[in-house]
Formats: sequence, structure tokens, C-alpha cells
Amino acid sequence: MRCLIWCCCATLLLCSCGSDPMTPKSGGKPYEVLIVGDRDSVVYQALDADAEGLPQPEASFDISTVDHAHYNQTAKLARSIVIVNINKELFSTTRIRYEKDVYAAPQMIVYVGSPSITSLKRDIKKLAPGLRMLLTRAEMNIEIAQLKDKHNIKASQTIEKMFGADLWIPLDMTSSKTGKDFLWLSNNATTGMQNICIYSFPIGHKPLDKARLTSMRDSVMKSNIKGETDAMYMKTAVQTVKAALVKEKNDKMIVMRGLWEMEGDAMGGPFVAHTMIDSIRKRAITVEAFVYAPEMNKRNKIRQIEAALYTLKLKHNK
Repeated sequence: MRCLIWCCCATLLLCSCGSDPMTPKSGGKPYEVLIVGDRDSVVYQALDADAEGLPQPEASFDISTVDHAHYNQTAKLARSIVIVNINKELFSTTRIRYEKDVYAAPQMIVYVGSPSITSLKRDIKKLAPGLRMLLTRAEMNIEIAQLKDKHNIKASQTIEKMFGADLWIPLDMTSSKTGKDFLWLSNNATTGMQNICIYSFPIGHKPLDKARLTSMRDSVMKSNIKGETDAMYMKTAVQTVKAALVKEKNDKMIVMRGLWEMEGDAMGGPFVAHTMIDSIRKRAITVEAFVYAPEMNKRNKIRQIEAALYTLKLKHNK
């Protein structure tokens, strides 16, 4: 078993361990988290922060709590568990480590250890973003594993033909529209509509910063995603956009998230876009997920299809 460990009072300490293939199926819904032994609700408050990129406030997770005395065999079957341990004999600094599939599968158990409640309160502000990301990516990895087993083969073949790339699309996304270097896929649901778009454009000499990517998005969407008339079209709520350079395994990509709206109509919702550079073809490829669900919460809807974006792989001609 290989473990990756680093420690500092304001740094995550992670330990990823192996799993027993015979473990039972975990219980609970996506983004439900059980916190064990959380004195003064320190970790609860860290996980209860609003999820990014949504039009209305929604907590990052649905949280329940239990003390150590009531952390029984039933509770141990939860899919996401955070166990808090305050012990000055065991910890000199605040540390975080994790294990997968200990009592059930799929399952993520995160251990938060600190020498005192005072230390934990001091350190949690810096640790909280990494802790939320760890639990979010664990859920997305579950979704990716499901996509690996079952995805829209026809859509993947179209994407490979149009873009020279591989992307796993959810099975229920059967509606599609094509344009110039553009593909729109949707589940076309009457409630909670989920969508994925793929488009490419030349890199050129200008930097791929937030301003250029936002401008490119607006240009592509105006041409391809219209309302009842040509005067109605999708555009970006520019003031909501955040962008960051992210390293995913051996690839780098720009992750941009924010809100979209429809010019001339009352429609809108969240979007997240991943942009990668295809250096062989001197172009950029953007895969974007967006949701239209005015009648419901949107956190799980956008995260579910955001997971599909992480399956993007560029295929280069030999």
C-alpha cells in the first residue's frame, strides 16, 4: 500500500489506502456527509459553506452529525464520513487523512485530527477548501466510475469524429445539435434539464485568460443556442465568472464556472467549463456543463454532469 503524506498545521495530510472488494454497498445519497465527534460544530461550519457557482445559496453538502458513542455499525455504512479526533497525545498539529471503502463501497472516510479544539478552530479556515474539494471529488469519482461502465456510445463516437477527443456522456443525453466545431447534447428533460457542449477554436497568439474564454463562450453560444427567435440567445453573466488553472493528472486545464442567462428571456442557471489545449492541432477544446432547473436545487444537477467533463481525453493522430 502506498500512502502520500505531508503535514503542516495549515496543510492537508492525505493517506489513501486500499479497499476490500467484498465490502457491502454504502448507504446515503450523493453529497450527504456524516460528521462524527464534531465539538462546537467546527467541521460542520466548514462543510456547510455555500457551493460555488450557483444562482441561489445551497450548502456544499447535506450534513448529519453524531457523537463518537453513537458511531455504530449502521452509521459506518454511510458513503461519506468525517471523523473528528481532538487528542494532544496523538497530534501536534491539525492533520487530515483519508481512506476509501473501509466499511462499505463506495465510501470516503476522512479523519480530522488536532491537538486541541483551539488548534482546530484556528486551522480549519485554511483546511476547509481542501476538505470540501476532497469530498466533492470523491462523489464525482463515483459518477465517473458509473460513466465508465455505462455511457452514450453514439455520442462518444460523434465527439471522437468531430473533435478527435474522447468524452463519456450520460446515457440519458440523447438529444443533440451540431454546428461549426460545436456539439450540444442534452437530456431535454421537462424538469432539471442537463446539458453538455463541446466546441473548439484556434489558440492563436492571445492568452487563454478568463476574459478571452468568456468572450469565446458568448460568441459560440450566441451562434448555437438560441431561444424562440434569433434575438434570444445564451450569454454569460460576466460578473459571476471565476476561472482557475487546474492540473488533472498529467493535463492542465482552465476551469471556469459562473452563471448563464438568456438574452430576451427569463431563463438562466449555472455552468462550468473545462478548457484544454490541443498543442498538436494548435487549438483549444472546451467542454461545458450547464443546467436549467428553475423549480429545484441545482447543486447535484450541475455536479453530476461536471463529473463527465473530467473524462475528456485528447486523441492525437500518430
